[in-house]
Amino acid sequence: MNSAKVNDSLVVEYPDGFREMSEEELRQAYQDENSTRWGVMNEESHMVFCIYWHKGHKIYSALADSKSINKSTQTKLSKMLENNDYKLLGYMDLVIDGVRCTSFRHTYVLQDITYISDVTTMKVGTVCYTIYCYTRQECEEANRDTLEAMLGSIKVR
Repeated sequence: MNSAKVNDSLVVEYPDGFREMSEEELRQAYQDENSTRWGVMNEESHMVFCIYWHKGHKIYSALADSKSINKSTQTKLSKMLENNDYKLLGYMDLVIDGVRCTSFRHTYVLQDITYISDVTTMKVGTVCYTIYCYTRQECEEANRDTLEAMLGSIKVR
């Protein structure tokens, strides 16, 4: 088992077989220049686990909750993936290390491969974390326990 400290605030554990993605790999995967993210991947199991973070303004942070941030993220993502057969599968509430979070699950198609993804939002003070867990749909059943264990391993420091 491996662990990483993300944004000097979260500790996440990930199993052997995963490797940390370089900044260049993250830029290529997400097609942007965002520097506030960390991710790991397991190429053999076709899984990616990525955490983005954004420090919000104190007033905005006080008004926005995990549910509203998650809904906004889902709306933006559905528009970005509208040409990729995007399908929302549903929302769920969960708790990570005592912090109430909201998540949505969806599918999309990229290069003729269907992916299933969970996107979870977590607020810690004025910092919002968006956690992306995704895998190929045909691997989802085999990978679900690993992805959920990684999500559940997150500790706020």
